[in-house]
Amino acid sequence: MVLQVPSKPLSLLVVSRDRNDANILDMGLRDSMGTSLSRIDLESDPQAAAQLYKRIHSDVVVISGFSSGYSEALVLHIRKIDGKRHAGIIVMATIDEGFDELAINNYNAGADDVISTRTSAAILKLKITTVFNHKLAADDLRASVHKLQVMNQTDELTGLANMRGFLKKFAMALKENQEGTSGLAVIMIDLDHFKRVNDTMNHMVGSFIIKSVGHILGDNKFFESTDFAARYGGDEYIIVLRGMDPLVMMSKVDNVRRIIEGKLFDFQEHSVRVTCSMGLCWVPPKFSGRPEDVVKCADAMLYKSKEAGRNTLTGMTLRYPIDFNHIGGTHLIDWDAGSDDNRVARHDKA
Repeated sequence: MVLQVPSKPLSLLVVSRDRNDANILDMGLRDSMGTSLSRIDLESDPQAAAQLYKRIHSDVVVISGFSSGYSEALVLHIRKIDGKRHAGIIVMATIDEGFDELAINNYNAGADDVISTRTSAAILKLKITTVFNHKLAADDLRASVHKLQVMNQTDELTGLANMRGFLKKFAMALKENQEGTSGLAVIMIDLDHFKRVNDTMNHMVGSFIIKSVGHILGDNKFFESTDFAARYGGDEYIIVLRGMDPLVMMSKVDNVRRIIEGKLFDFQEHSVRVTCSMGLCWVPPKFSGRPEDVVKCADAMLYKSKEAGRNTLTGMTLRYPIDFNHIGGTHLIDWDAGSDDNRVARHDKA
């Protein structure tokens, strides 16, 4: 017969109404589990036990000797504290005429097992080991699911969000904007004449540059923690910034453009410099238009930058009515990247 053992040492919280019973459980578990225990804590008051659990998050909680109301309430409290964690919970109670109701109530509250207070130390050890190993398996499963979710929303080459991840974050940013908490800017970025890199060198060089530019855009020293970038596709990227001053946003983004322009991309025997064109669309708080219009305007500004000779930034404020085929000067942000502080004094906010 092979005895089941914990896959690693565990921490245990014993909550017993009777302190003497708690001490007996403590000695019995220390003796039967030995090095399988990393620590064991004792408590007799359910409220104090809940506060202790909140601080230390024991792997397994054993609740012994309480009536259904107290044990059930503690189980519910632990499950509420747990969030995405999942401690193993074993409830021990006297076998009497109320045992079945107590067991049902505690199972419904989230207990993993309900057993008799007369259970031997050996069987209790087996029960603890079982719920602990189930906990570890559940933790591994949650971690794997989270990893898959992240991978599902991440561009493999650059490490930025892919369009699936971008759309999810963009929806949240628009919600905050519509609640009036912040202005919002969308920036479209395209590497200039990038086809030449792939045509004259090789696609590995091109992939290296796309990856490296993605790392620059993902570097949080350039933007705020609430800002985010994504790979739009190919050699195109998209960024969302939050803020009330579009000129400040223009300055931030143009600084990144200058960094890309000044970087020498070394890969194998090749040394390459690239530039990029950028288009920015800013909307004030409480924007009520169509989300796709913000991206459409940023894309229109990107093409204005291309038409202006590339390696530049053009921006606009989205206001309705607007003709996307003929965006007038009243929409454009009066921007002078060559001014002393990388911004001009005037911006039409009407």
